[in-house]
Amino acid sequence: MPRDMAETLARSALYKLLSVAFLPPSERAPELFSGIDRILDLLPVGHQAILRPIVQEVAVARSGATGPEYTRLFGVGLAATPYETEYDPLASARKGHRLADLLGFYEAFGVRIADHRKEFPDHVAAELEFMALLFLKAAHAGAEAMEEALSVSEEAAVKFMADHLGAWGGIFADRVERATGEGFYRFAARLLRGFLLAECRLLGVEPLTLAAAPPRDADLPTCPFAGECPTGDLAIEYEPRLIEEAVFCAIRGRREETAFRAERDRLYEIGDPEAREAGFRAFHASWFERLGLGAGIAEALGEQPSVAAGAARCLVATAPSSGEEGAELFVSSGNGPAGARGRTLLIRLKPVTLTLPDRLRSLLRHELLHIADMLDPRFGYEPRLPPSAAAPASERLLRERYRVLWDAYIDGRLAVLGRAPAGARAARLGEFTRAFPALGEVAEAAFDRFFGAATLSHGELVAFAVEPEAVLRPPSNDREPDGSAAAA
Repeated sequence: MPRDMAETLARSALYKLLSVAFLPPSERAPELFSGIDRILDLLPVGHQAILRPIVQEVAVARSGATGPEYTRLFGVGLAATPYETEYDPLASARKGHRLADLLGFYEAFGVRIADHRKEFPDHVAAELEFMALLFLKAAHAGAEAMEEALSVSEEAAVKFMADHLGAWGGIFADRVERATGEGFYRFAARLLRGFLLAECRLLGVEPLTLAAAPPRDADLPTCPFAGECPTGDLAIEYEPRLIEEAVFCAIRGRREETAFRAERDRLYEIGDPEAREAGFRAFHASWFERLGLGAGIAEALGEQPSVAAGAARCLVATAPSSGEEGAELFVSSGNGPAGARGRTLLIRLKPVTLTLPDRLRSLLRHELLHIADMLDPRFGYEPRLPPSAAAPASERLLRERYRVLWDAYIDGRLAVLGRAPAGARAARLGEFTRAFPALGEVAEAAFDRFFGAATLSHGELVAFAVEPEAVLRPPSNDREPDGSAAAA
């Protein structure tokens, strides 16, 4: 293979590798950088000079990435938000244009973000993967002597780096390195920053770096209903992106829309970029309160006082898809604070869900009862299911069975309180029979042990998920009390 083609393919491979590094972690994360030395040997000499000292530290990445750290860094737009438009201090004015430009690049090369993927077009993983594709196309065009196609791919890479990835990728990498406590992300951040530097030099690109907005950790609007709702000392904070998009969803078609847009348009007259952006955020937050878009979350938390008391902070962030909506509880690791002070409740919602009170209420009642169980010492929740040699089911099937049982237990209690959605029992019974097909005729009676239960524990759910037939089997009577065989 010609050296220049090998270099192009190696560059494509490294873009792809870094793209995967900033996606939600998988079980393969510890192995992700295992082949980095082979890629490095094929990169241009200038790249090797910059990256070799970084790659020598690859051992720190072998611990892999963890889900809680990923969410802390990237999931709520806090210390190291992975979205390009969040680094633009004029985001409210230019976000639509930048996203449209990104989509124009993607569509020109036949790229569409798959329905099962959770990233927005400006996510760092999406932009890195697009660059990987451009260099893959360039390598193919070079091998087939397709000069025009090669030129198109190379020119697109230069422009994309100058206008998008190169303008913010280094700032993103700096924030990740400063914010993370995990070796995996520290290594990935250093590798990304060094690689982008080498790429810009090779491509002859001097990107117009975005004047990054400040980290959002101290910049999240707090709950406008804090003085009215029974959530105690729980601080509720909203991602600015979610506030803005929810307001636009809610105001559309209302009689106040004309006044809203006229007032918003006047903000463009503010000369100072940072003051203008602050004005947009305050404006959207005021309309968020005026439209009552935070009331549903306050109400749901009021119904679960143990959740409000069991966490110190509640973050409400954007869910990329309906399937990602829900609530999670994160506990600080290491030497962090204990008890409620060390817990953060993360609620992910699509912006439109905040405008649909019935759907929001139903979703949060179910999700927050999950969190209440996790906080209840009587339930005895453990974050990992124990391995079981007795169960023929795979680990994935075991997790699905456990989910089905826990969901049935939750909706059964909500039904008793009159808070379950219509058809909840039939829907959960259907899930139960699909998860436990071997139960046959006794499936419904077994299901009612969970849907109709007042109190269950994590251990009881696990035991049934592992070996349902053993739990249902009546005690054996084929032995006498003294242990001798029973008479025939």
